[in-house]
Amino acid sequence: MKHSENLPDFFILGAEKSGTTSLFYYLNQHPDVFFPKVKEPGYFSYVEHKPRIFLYQEVDWSIVVDNLRAYQKLYEPAAPGQLKGDASTVYLYDCDTVIEQIKRHYGADTNRLKFIAILRNPISRAWSKYTMAARDGIEKLPPLEAFHPDTIQKRKNDGAPFPYDYIGFGMYSAQIKAYEDAFGPFHVLLLDDLNRKPAAVLEGVRRYLGLSSFQFNVKTRFNTSGQPKNKLYQLISRVIYRDFIFKSVLKKLLPYPLRLRIRTAAGERLFRPVPVPDDVHDFLAEAYREEIQKLGTMLKRDLSEWLKN
Repeated sequence: MKHSENLPDFFILGAEKSGTTSLFYYLNQHPDVFFPKVKEPGYFSYVEHKPRIFLYQEVDWSIVVDNLRAYQKLYEPAAPGQLKGDASTVYLYDCDTVIEQIKRHYGADTNRLKFIAILRNPISRAWSKYTMAARDGIEKLPPLEAFHPDTIQKRKNDGAPFPYDYIGFGMYSAQIKAYEDAFGPFHVLLLDDLNRKPAAVLEGVRRYLGLSSFQFNVKTRFNTSGQPKNKLYQLISRVIYRDFIFKSVLKKLLPYPLRLRIRTAAGERLFRPVPVPDDVHDFLAEAYREEIQKLGTMLKRDLSEWLKN
């Protein structure tokens, strides 16, 4: 069954907490690119089964789109000739379901699709995700317990959705291979490179997508994480970052770019980076040692620095 009319031309697959928000914002500056107001609709992961819980708490899942007509409607404002994009970071982790759904929806039109993945050292990615969840009052367990395979498996068995799998989100090589096997080679970036040479990285993305020349504004980094600098900042951050009824109303009133600017400005003022504790780093390094070696071979990059604290 093909439903490819008015659907995306390219996907930013993830990984989560790896610079996808910055990449989304930079590409969205280009006049020939269209992203919907909902940055992460997650449609191809959640077709007809919108999630209901996250970390055992009911939260606002209004941004998730699980209905085809509603998903297509997101792209109706796109101008003729604009490339339509979807930047749902769950797509890389949930590769098997997403690939199946993309093939079902696009049929033979999959050959027109382009994919971009941006990857981060999985050790720092897992720690960033954990500190964000702890900061927002969502994660209650200490890190080594939250990262333990038994905890992750129990939570998955209990119905917690994908972001709970702190470790699994960083197993990039199998996820990349699944997409390459399904659709052929695609554009894979490293957050390290985006941080060091953003203009050159974006020029490569521009060429890959076939966009006209453009000067991207790359001065701002988005969706940074960390811990509040003091108790007052902790209270303010929970008001800004945690889900509650009043905030759900504000989401409908304020466009996503404005909310993103507010969150970015708040994050710069409220948070301080939190280094990975030695025992946590050692645990994560052992969990990812083989994966980092596999990914380095796949990308033809020396990623051994990722294992150093």
